[in-house]
Amino acid sequence: MKHFVLLGAGFSRNWGGLLATEAFDFLLGCPETNKPVRQLLWKHHRQGGFEAALGELQGQSVHDDRLEMLQTAIASMFEHMDKAYQDRRQFDFPNESGYSIIRFLTKFDAILTLNQDLLLERYYSTNRRLMSENRWSDWYIPGMTLRHPPEDLLEPEPTGIWGPSGEEFVIRSHDQPVLKLHGSSNWRDDTDGQMMILGTEKTRRIGLYPILARLYDEFRALLLGGQCRLMVIGYGFEDHHINSVIQQSIRDHDSELFVVDPLGSDAFCKNNDALISAPDEFVQTLREGLIGVSRRPLSSTFSEDALEHAMLLRFFSGK
Repeated sequence: MKHFVLLGAGFSRNWGGLLATEAFDFLLGCPETNKPVRQLLWKHHRQGGFEAALGELQGQSVHDDRLEMLQTAIASMFEHMDKAYQDRRQFDFPNESGYSIIRFLTKFDAILTLNQDLLLERYYSTNRRLMSENRWSDWYIPGMTLRHPPEDLLEPEPTGIWGPSGEEFVIRSHDQPVLKLHGSSNWRDDTDGQMMILGTEKTRRIGLYPILARLYDEFRALLLGGQCRLMVIGYGFEDHHINSVIQQSIRDHDSELFVVDPLGSDAFCKNNDALISAPDEFVQTLREGLIGVSRRPLSSTFSEDALEHAMLLRFFSGK
């Protein structure tokens, strides 16, 4: 059976990344925003947050200065997040137990992520062959290539500017695939435009970029290729195009789900804020496929928490 992991903002939060609500707060105080932009953000505060505000501007047929201003503020937000990651200078959490988040991630057949920050690019690198017990030589993003290296060549990973490789889309057998399904803050298209899927109408916007459409097709192929196990870390189930694939995988292939979320099993109870916007049928499908839940933060699980660490590892063995 294949094992996959799907990462959301709650994963990066363990290293100081921003959740959607925190991103809203950051953008309110960002010097790149003005009063009209802040008013628009508040308009969508209770429903959709900053992505809904961005989506309203993206859907307009006339030029609006607020769109450029909000996009600039979002870019600034990712730059500040990346600077915080860079200053941290480590990925594994300090411990004497030998637990390693890097070793844990190498156990998956593929890493699927909705995050557009550069946390993995910076730190998911050390001794991959050793950590994976010779399973992987390296990790890679299918269909993408490094176009411009970073100014600081001593950075732990090449976080420079990436773009579509233009070569045949290939899944390698000895390298671990990392699928950034919504693009990345350092991805650029052939016109040097930023490749990040934010806002509303994400399915339509993904279709505008052949490489993102291909990555989404591969995501579907992985989860719908037969029974599998999917671990979801820090994703709030807010994207219909992602949810529909997960639901079909559980319903049609009897796939199994393990969720890491601060709310634990409460996230799947009726009227809970975490899944309030998800249809009851979808939530019920998740509950039917659920084989485990962890509500403790990764910083605890991968420090000295032997009980929780063993529970996460049980995902791979079923014991």
